[in-house]
Amino acid sequence: MENSESSIIIPVYNKVEKKEWQHLPIRWPLLFCSFFFIAGFTLTFVAKGTSDEGDSIMHYLYARYAFQYPDHFFHQWAKPVYVLFAAPFAQLGFTGIKIFNLIISTTTIWLTYKTAEKLVIPNSSLAALFAVFSPMMIIVTLSGLTEPLFACWMMIGLYNLIIGKKTFSLCWLSFLPFVRSEGLIILCVVLIYLLIKRYFKFIPLLIAGHVVYAIAGYSTHKDFLWVFNTLPNAVWSSAYGHGTWMHFVENLPEIISIPLCFLFVSGLLYGLIALTKKFLFGDKTVVSDEELYLIYGVCVIYFLGHVAFWALGIFNSFGLLRVMVGIVPLIAIISLRGYNAITQTFRFIWMKYLLIASVVIFPFINNKYAFKWKRDFSLKADQKAEIELANYVKQNFPDYKNYVFFYEPCYLSVTLDINYFDSAKHKRLLNAFNENRFPEKSFLIWDDWFAPVEGRVELQQVINDGRFELLKTFEEKDFWKKTRTVKIFRKK
Repeated sequence: MENSESSIIIPVYNKVEKKEWQHLPIRWPLLFCSFFFIAGFTLTFVAKGTSDEGDSIMHYLYARYAFQYPDHFFHQWAKPVYVLFAAPFAQLGFTGIKIFNLIISTTTIWLTYKTAEKLVIPNSSLAALFAVFSPMMIIVTLSGLTEPLFACWMMIGLYNLIIGKKTFSLCWLSFLPFVRSEGLIILCVVLIYLLIKRYFKFIPLLIAGHVVYAIAGYSTHKDFLWVFNTLPNAVWSSAYGHGTWMHFVENLPEIISIPLCFLFVSGLLYGLIALTKKFLFGDKTVVSDEELYLIYGVCVIYFLGHVAFWALGIFNSFGLLRVMVGIVPLIAIISLRGYNAITQTFRFIWMKYLLIASVVIFPFINNKYAFKWKRDFSLKADQKAEIELANYVKQNFPDYKNYVFFYEPCYLSVTLDINYFDSAKHKRLLNAFNENRFPEKSFLIWDDWFAPVEGRVELQQVINDGRFELLKTFEEKDFWKKTRTVKIFRKK
């Protein structure tokens, strides 16, 4: 019965393949997940980096102070679902938020394997391996970013939809836009899937998340439509400009490595051939609708969406590569299809092991896309300069907490132990000179990125103002040998 809650069509050819290509024992995906968690847990305490010095810190701060400022639980930029789940861990400091994301990503890797297994894809354990050794997976996990929770939330929903638990999965997925706004893209693809499968009665469940949050956040926003009206990226422009159509394609090796790029492209070709057979030649057993729409469809539309956003300069896109971590599980499953297609076409035992070895070894050998400790796991140069600045302030101004600080880099709130959201202690540079309210006891901190880009304050404007004296300049060279600068001024 097609509309049954537990129905799923399994492609006939996969059943035949399963006899020929045996799945690895369950101990292998458990081993892969354990390796990822142990390595991540070790790096949590050894590596001091935060992956990103902007959004990573801000998401942490929103979660850290959520119990003090309950409106954070209904803040569209901070992402309400992320704040809800991350807030308890954030009370343990940034280490706590890393552990939260590590648990989440490990769960995602397990679900990647389970999803491939339910789709009866041969060698399903390797899907977990491919996710583990996608370089950006571990880098973004050790942060306060929302991509890890997005990937996990999505995989929970898609896995349950694949096994036929439609009511639960659709209600669950309906909250995905409150983890990251791209969840709306996923819901559109899922809607198409429901229409094609004629699961009409389940379609209203896709708005469950918006209904729940519209009601729950009304007391904060006094507006039932706040879930739409407060979307920060719902603009037909970008403060960061725009890039090329090939940006994400050219930089894909940095996200998943060159060997996985090869397998991913092979998997896409496999999917294209299967799609052709299904719709042009009427072979309905070549690929299931679940794999076609929920794996290939979601992955491709998400990827192309970000390609278009950055190329057109819309929705405040910055062309950040880390956004693709949200679909690494799907990329891993498609790469598994590529691996199976290659090893079944060229039946050489050595090829199987060579492909697996290349995926595992590539991120660690000396190449452009391999792990780099200073770039991937250490604090950024501007963060190091901000630590030096904080130490200078604490040593020379013991009463510094009686001052008001004007700055944009959110990491300063961590180094100076200042509540970012306490307007009596911290104010942004954005609009500060227009408001022209600088108390007698105030510091102004200017940096070479956040101040001009986010705060729209150039260094010369501070100097020309005449009310501030430069106390000290702090400089550090980053991984690319560029000097990052942070300056502290005090009102005369």
